[in-house]
Amino acid sequence: MGALPETTSAGLPAFPAAGLAELQRQSMRIGGREKAAILLVSLGPERAADVFRHLKDEEIEALSLEMAKTRQVPQDTS
Repeated sequence: MGALPETTSAGLPAFPAAGLAELQRQSMRIGGREKAAILLVSLGPERAADVFRHLKDEEIEALSLEMAKTRQVPQDTS
């Protein structure tokens, strides 16, 4: 297992400038629900639960199903 990525003061992953451009290109090929699922998985259970508190039941169900389908996320994507 590799080292944890650097984070910003808000606790979000910090991206090097060169990696950010590639991340933006990759994100254009991923649908919105899948992007949200990747983000929630990356945040971990406690922070994802904080997000879920602001969503409707239908949105939680849809994102939970998408998260379950998300097997592995390449390190450079998350």
